[in-house]
Amino acid sequence: MKTPYTTQLSTAALSALAALAITSQTSADTHTWTGATDGDWNDAGNWDIGIPVGGDGLIFSGTSNTTTNNDLAVIGIAGIQFNNTTAGESFSLAGSDINLTGAITTAAVVGDGTIEDTISLRLRPTAAVQGINLGADHNLTISGEIFGPQAIEKLGAGTLTLSAANTYAGGTNIKAGKVIFTNEDAFNNGNITLGIDVGTQELEFGATGMDLSNFTQFQNSSGKKTITLDLAGNATGTMSGTTDIRRSAAGQAEFVIGDGDTLTLSGTVVTQAGGGAGITKEGAGTLKLTNATNTFSGRFYVNEGEVQIADSGRINDQLIEVASGATFRWSSNAPADLGNTYYDGGMSGDGTFIKDGSNSELIVRNFSGASIANMEVHQGTLTGAGSNGALGGATTTNYLGEDGGANNATMKWIGGINGTVTERADIIVQAGTGTKTYAKGNSNDITDNTDITLNGDLTVNASSTGTFTLGGVISGIGALTKTNTGTLELTGDSNYTGNTNVTTGTLALSHASLNNIISSSSIIDVATGATLDVSALGGGSGGLALAAGQTISGSGTVSGDLTIGNGAVLSPGNSPGTLTEIGDVTWADGGTYLWEINDSGGSKGGDPGWDWLSITGTLELGSLGAGGFAIDIDSLAGAIAGDSAGFDTFTIDGYESPFDVDYSFVIATASGGINGFNADNFNLDFSGFSALNPEAGWHWEIIQDGANDLVLQAYAVPEPSSTALLGLGGLALMLRRKRSAA
Repeated sequence: MKTPYTTQLSTAALSALAALAITSQTSADTHTWTGATDGDWNDAGNWDIGIPVGGDGLIFSGTSNTTTNNDLAVIGIAGIQFNNTTAGESFSLAGSDINLTGAITTAAVVGDGTIEDTISLRLRPTAAVQGINLGADHNLTISGEIFGPQAIEKLGAGTLTLSAANTYAGGTNIKAGKVIFTNEDAFNNGNITLGIDVGTQELEFGATGMDLSNFTQFQNSSGKKTITLDLAGNATGTMSGTTDIRRSAAGQAEFVIGDGDTLTLSGTVVTQAGGGAGITKEGAGTLKLTNATNTFSGRFYVNEGEVQIADSGRINDQLIEVASGATFRWSSNAPADLGNTYYDGGMSGDGTFIKDGSNSELIVRNFSGASIANMEVHQGTLTGAGSNGALGGATTTNYLGEDGGANNATMKWIGGINGTVTERADIIVQAGTGTKTYAKGNSNDITDNTDITLNGDLTVNASSTGTFTLGGVISGIGALTKTNTGTLELTGDSNYTGNTNVTTGTLALSHASLNNIISSSSIIDVATGATLDVSALGGGSGGLALAAGQTISGSGTVSGDLTIGNGAVLSPGNSPGTLTEIGDVTWADGGTYLWEINDSGGSKGGDPGWDWLSITGTLELGSLGAGGFAIDIDSLAGAIAGDSAGFDTFTIDGYESPFDVDYSFVIATASGGINGFNADNFNLDFSGFSALNPEAGWHWEIIQDGANDLVLQAYAVPEPSSTALLGLGGLALMLRRKRSAA
């Protein structure tokens, strides 16, 4: 007979098993929602193992009574798990507050579509960091307040939306997926941190009129910072804390701003060691950087909308890449970066760079040919230095001014720029009332062969030394004004139709064969002290031949030969005044001398006085035919049309006789002599003349006086009644007393 085998346990082992049994019986349970009865939590029929108690975990799955109500007293829940995996199987948790000691998790959606779960009850996390881990396409909205001192940590690929005015104070760590704040108080002054784990992290602000002034921290240490603000023009936001970009790969620190929305980074943007992703901008809205101490590295990638450096904002010398249709705008009133006053980066892409801001100058240098498609100066000054390509490459179009705008805009070269600068695709001067200026601010000779389109007026400011040469074709309806004491040279065969104004310094026209390279410019005005140098036209022979419809005017100097041809007008002064000609002058058939006088008691070329052409050279009249050249005699009252002063009154019987007053006025003086004068070759039109004489008209004649002076003579003609009283008009003509005004 066999003896049964038995095992004996020690007293210690039995005690341990007993303790384990007791522990197992009192540990927390996990209750799974069945929804068999209704939506209430305080109904045992709705749970697989009965009503939950404090410390239990909850699982929600299935399709029955998915809108649930927590009608229990406030209890602690070890965790909430949404196990529904099919699109459309969404749960809603409402009712009493719960204390949450464990994580909120969801399962990933199987197949296509999304699941949108909602927690509208109030949550009080009790763990130091409350984890919310959402599976792919399984999204959760927490519309109930989250309160307490703890932090929120977002995990998983799904989207978490926080829409309440939350009061949790521990901060928000977005380690994966997306978090959307739809309430300006949703994150309650806490630090917001992105990018702790590898993967994609997104942050979206979606509150109307969003104010993010209590945003304090943003960082991206690994993976892909996305921040989104998109409410179709209803949202503005300010991130006033430090933005810390820690990731190094391009495109992994991204801002998405909706059309019409604006997000401002007013805090410092920095880069920790190993970082340098830069900023990628998506969406049609605007991202502004306004801090004066930004130090982050990496490029700007402006793929959509606008990035703006505004207020006192600065950047480092980041490269800027702007896609087609996107804009990078500089409107800051501060120097470009912290290190110096220059921006040493580069610009590329098919988009637009805009210089804005009324009181600022942005100096760009060392580009070696910026390849961005458009560089626009709407306001202030954009200055190129360090590289002949600083203001654009061969594919760049420069725009001066904002179309229809009233602000002043300047594009300028300074520093060591010398020789020929990069020929851009075009320079377009926009229409508007503001002054648009292209300037040379150094003493070197600079040549720019870019074509220029004048949709509005352009002022060219050449420094006092060195020549600024514009070699391209200048076209359009605007005027060209030369300022400053230096020399502006035009060498292209231009066709702009606006005026040419030489206010100071010298405007030189140069061409190897043509005698007029601004033949469509309606008025060429040379101000007192300024010079129009045409000596290099026509290969140095022939000078300037005015075209039909052109007028040369002013009280300055023309250097080089000048021809007043058919349909052209000579109008000295501004008026009256003296136009000085250094060279030979030719008057041809069909030309006109517009001669103005405001006071016979004045002086030639003076104000008061009359217009005078002073020629250092010859006045050539030999090619004129009968009545071929017009002298248009006009009177001025001061500087405007009206009765000229100083012409005496004649009377009859006891008073002065008719034809008693006679004046002569020198209208042109040629130190080299006058050749080919014949009075019959002139047509004197004095229909525009009137004087302070109620009874007399005036008759005019032209003569040559000596070898050098061309003179207009004027004498009074009585009204018919006065002539009848005289009786012998011919005798009176013989007896008239001559009076000369030199």
